[in-house]
Amino acid sequence: MHSHAAAALINFCEGVERDTLVPYLDPIVERLLKMLNPGAEDGKVVKGYVQEQAITTLAMVADASETTFAKVLWYSLVCLWFD
Repeated sequence: MHSHAAAALINFCEGVERDTLVPYLDPIVERLLKMLNPGAEDGKVVKGYVQEQAITTLAMVADASETTFAKVLWYSLVCLWFD
């Protein structure tokens, strides 16, 4: 399910304007980064293909959001580190 949601987000990002995407960057990046963590939710193991899709989607979100992505990613990584 997570992999399909991330794939749908790629389709959305292909045609979206940067200004439309920016308000949603924080929760999008946070959830995608959580998909990379093998023990992310309730001790469930995240499958490799889900992690691959999360990385692909992060790249697409980064491309669509341009320079804003760097700030959001840094903040999200810091939050995950201290979570």
